[in-house]
Amino acid sequence: MPWLLLGITFVAYGIWIPFLGYYGDDWSYIWLSFKVHDLAHFFESNRPNLIHFYNIINPVLSPTPWHWHLLIFFLRWISILAFWWLLCLLWGKENKVVQYAALLFAVYPGFYLQANAVTFSLVFLLLISFILSFIPLFYAIRYPRFFIPLTLIGLLLSFINLIGLEYFYFLELLRPLVISQAINRSPGSIRRVKSIPAHSFIYFLLFIAVSIWRAFNQAKITGYYQLSLFDRLKQDFTPTINSLAGKVFNDIYHTMLSCWLNIFHPVEVSNQNTTFVILYFAMIFMGILIIIAASWKNQPFINQNNHKISLQFIFVGILSALLAGIPIWLTDIRIVKDYSTTRFYLPFMMGAVMLIAGLIGLLPSKFRINLVAVSVIIGFSIGLQFLIGNTYRQDWVLQKSFFYQLKQRMPEVTPNTIFVIDHNPTNFGEENSLSAGINWAYVQPGPSANVEYYLYFIPERIQLDIGELIPGRAIFQPHLIGAFSGSTDQIINMKLDQRGCLRLLDPESDILAKKGGEVFKEALHLSNPKKLINPDADIDFSDLNKVFYSPPKSNWCLDYQEAEKNAAAGKWSLVRKLAGKIDIIDFNPDPLKIMVFVDSFAYFDEWKNASDLATQIKAAPSDEPVFCARLSLLDKVLPLTKEKGEYMQLMRDHFTCPIIK
Repeated sequence: MPWLLLGITFVAYGIWIPFLGYYGDDWSYIWLSFKVHDLAHFFESNRPNLIHFYNIINPVLSPTPWHWHLLIFFLRWISILAFWWLLCLLWGKENKVVQYAALLFAVYPGFYLQANAVTFSLVFLLLISFILSFIPLFYAIRYPRFFIPLTLIGLLLSFINLIGLEYFYFLELLRPLVISQAINRSPGSIRRVKSIPAHSFIYFLLFIAVSIWRAFNQAKITGYYQLSLFDRLKQDFTPTINSLAGKVFNDIYHTMLSCWLNIFHPVEVSNQNTTFVILYFAMIFMGILIIIAASWKNQPFINQNNHKISLQFIFVGILSALLAGIPIWLTDIRIVKDYSTTRFYLPFMMGAVMLIAGLIGLLPSKFRINLVAVSVIIGFSIGLQFLIGNTYRQDWVLQKSFFYQLKQRMPEVTPNTIFVIDHNPTNFGEENSLSAGINWAYVQPGPSANVEYYLYFIPERIQLDIGELIPGRAIFQPHLIGAFSGSTDQIINMKLDQRGCLRLLDPESDILAKKGGEVFKEALHLSNPKKLINPDADIDFSDLNKVFYSPPKSNWCLDYQEAEKNAAAGKWSLVRKLAGKIDIIDFNPDPLKIMVFVDSFAYFDEWKNASDLATQIKAAPSDEPVFCARLSLLDKVLPLTKEKGEYMQLMRDHFTCPIIK
């Protein structure tokens, strides 16, 4: 069984390990751990006890992503083994419902954040600690002469879970049921019934002690989540109770049942090409075959059908869900169908798999219906995890493209600069996490309480953090990755096209575009890329290569960034060399990018080449003023000749520029 669980875990999560990177808070941890060498800032008001885990594990690992993904993979497998071990002790490993629950635990489809390896490695470590805390308890009942050492081990494991996170906090209250079942499985159980309160009491004392400590230190432990339910009950008792009842039912439905139904129609399929859709169905088929092949040989195991144990699993599953949801309902956290919030499904995982395993166990053994049912569920759950993994792989590709474009276009940027981009360059990135990545790319290692760069793409956040966008305004804004100190005089604006290729915006010409949000235009008024960027600096990809392994292969967008960098440095001969190999189709999403190549022809009096390329541009009406402004800037730089005059007139007609009097 352990090897079967390892195989299922690998097929579900291990395949994508070489292709995954950092997501969400992962970037913050990596930046603070391996560049700043100080995680204390991140955990000051956000579960300060967790820093000890990273202080232990960081010296062993490195900023290489696959190290962390391998860690979370093995931690997940160990948590599955621990869960299976516990169920075997309590109900017997010969029972098929136990096997079903362990297999389902391996592929629980409610949790989408396995790829957030740095962040959730700790969560699975705490899950292991929580599950394993029941094992010494079982053996303390079975072997009373070892009661004290086994109880101390159990208390230590329970304590680690209780002070770590809230995910599995109230599941500690399942302990009396575990004790009762352990006594039933032990010799002389009748004589030990009276030991249930004794075994429960000492763990309950620990639970109460930690709960009191948490009650007085809640703001320090986690400033993000407060016990809002009590305030709401004081203000409006009856409506709050009604709302709470609806939320409890809704959350249990989504985390216990709906997530299993979603495996049969995952929305991620629509985002895949034909190759990956075929691979998706192949993964489903492989999962089904693995379960059937592994189980078919064991005829006695397949035919056994213990309805009593199945009903017990259903009862424990529902009770587990009710206990798991208490932290969520106390703090009024919303559980929605969103990648980032699937972390709140984790507390319900144990209850969900026990419920489904119990229901499958009630199915008739005739024609092996229960085996077929569990095989199909596991197969489709593996298929879902395959799609989720590919979604994260795609996001890592976007991140790689974004960060290398930044360094290619801007080898060196003045510290304390704000980057503003028109939309999120990734699917899962946040301003804080991507800012950590930018600092990783540009800043040299060393302890610092500040960050030198910060990225914004949410207009409301710009207004909240920066305030009024006026020249010379000082900015000081604390963030999870460190405080940012700068000025509105140090802003660089960028635009990203549909293919993920960025372009630095010129405050003299791009300000004339008829499209663009008001906040972004206000920021563009203050933008000063020429002052802030040193295009002559050497391009150093070494820090990016540590996390992305190697630079991306040369492509049209990186060639464009190289061209813009050389143009900013006045190296037009290098731009002219690149102009000879461009394909105008690549630039359709943002044809303004072509102008740097058009201008390179103009700088060498190749007016026919310039006009041939420029006349292929189909400018959107909203961008025509920008093209016209660029023409005017070029007209001022180059000396007047007959050929230039003819070219300028042709371009003004092509881009519908106003007549210059």
